[in-house]
Amino acid sequence: EVRGRARGSEVLREIAPGWTSYEGRPISGYVAGCNLAPGPAGNRSAPGSELALSGGGSRRRALLVTGGQHGREWLSVTSPLCAVEVVAARLGLGATDACEDEAGVDLLVVPNMNPDSFAFSQQTFHLWRKNRRPPARQQREGSGGCWGVDLNRNWPISAGDDAQGQSLNPCANTYKGDFPLSEPETSGFVKWLEQVEALGYDIVGNLDVHTYGQVILGAFASSDRLPRNAAVYAEAGELMASSMGFLRGLQYEYDTGSLGGLLPLTSGTLQDYMHGRGSLSYTLELGPPSFKNETTVAG
Repeated sequence: EVRGRARGSEVLREIAPGWTSYEGRPISGYVAGCNLAPGPAGNRSAPGSELALSGGGSRRRALLVTGGQHGREWLSVTSPLCAVEVVAARLGLGATDACEDEAGVDLLVVPNMNPDSFAFSQQTFHLWRKNRRPPARQQREGSGGCWGVDLNRNWPISAGDDAQGQSLNPCANTYKGDFPLSEPETSGFVKWLEQVEALGYDIVGNLDVHTYGQVILGAFASSDRLPRNAAVYAEAGELMASSMGFLRGLQYEYDTGSLGGLLPLTSGTLQDYMHGRGSLSYTLELGPPSFKNETTVAG
């Protein structure tokens, strides 16, 4: 349903090829506007087609919005898609307009990073968080085993990261997997990202959407230390928080790390991975302020 809406949108163009989940569901990324060669595929770009970027081969800046890393966070799937569509509509971006503004920042969105989990959460168990990788054989022969890897603990970590908030236990909600990028959902995203960069985009910002918490978190998720560009993070993060409050009537807070000890530090997150790639990278925990269920794990 989500992918069908994106592919039928008047302002979104699919950047092909995409990638697939463990169970074979397609995962796609889109650009709001921008002249992709649609061909017979409707509003999808043909594999190998190039963005018609302005400036004779000059690179374009882009903000990437990602959602749905955890299947049970349904709002984190629909919100990125709706938000990008609304922004594109307000800016008057049509099928070929987004790349014409030399001073602008193009909008990219991957609304559903974990479609297997999203489907399982809707159809079978509402609070399912991880992907749907089946247990290893030795687990099945033992206690029956546990399914899934937490995608937001499966991203590569930087040198000096103390591997906070990850679990080696396959039955834990924060199980990090056998190794970084072990999952087709995460490794496929990195390949797609490299393709997007090869097309001429510099991902200058990333907003990874989750629920719940009503907070905007800047780098780092894995440490209470601040990055060298902490002032830039704070300026943009506080502006986002105040804008969310103005538009939605909800009080959002900007912070970093453990939020003064209120949240666990977490390693292997997409937020820190994208920071390491040079993006101004945030986690947005949508409202309400908390979700009172003992199975809930932040981030």
